[in-house]
Amino acid sequence: MTHLASRSAVLGTALLSLLTVPAQAASAESLPKPDLAGLQGVLRTAVEQGAPGAMARIDDHGSVGRAAVGLADTTSGRALGTADRFRIGSVTKTFTAVVLMQLADEGRLDLSCGVSVYGHTGAVQGYYTYAFASKDGRRSLTALATTSNNGAVLGTMPGTLESAFCGKQAKARRAVPAGDRHEDVAPGVVRD
Repeated sequence: MTHLASRSAVLGTALLSLLTVPAQAASAESLPKPDLAGLQGVLRTAVEQGAPGAMARIDDHGSVGRAAVGLADTTSGRALGTADRFRIGSVTKTFTAVVLMQLADEGRLDLSCGVSVYGHTGAVQGYYTYAFASKDGRRSLTALATTSNNGAVLGTMPGTLESAFCGKQAKARRAVPAGDRHEDVAPGVVRD
């Protein structure tokens, strides 16, 4: 495994662990405060295993917790700070898919299906949300697709994802109601 692939696998595993935590019904008062020291330790481990830097942000009912370790710029040696930002863009779709496939291939992730697919929830303006959860509720994944430039893909996304995660041929079906479809526009163009 190359150094980059190794780093990607470590980071992907960390990200995947956030996706696979079961949803729990609990009031805000009963949830423990985020363990920023523990989070800092996890980020430090990622750096020790080869990542140049790692950062995380936790938004918790109006309060924000941040942690960062490592380098923001490997050329200059500038340290990564909690105020730094980075743009992920669409690279996460491919990255997440590759990590999920790799973990499943290694037998470290069981993608046993019983998938529920939900269309547009309205939770994120301008995006459709597709939620996948195992029947026992122990595993879930949420995927977002922008409505601004993926018109042709949106309708077949649930069937495609179900096929990929369940290993069965799923019928392509249109999940986006006709009234919710949007015209295709170039990335970065904002429309009312």
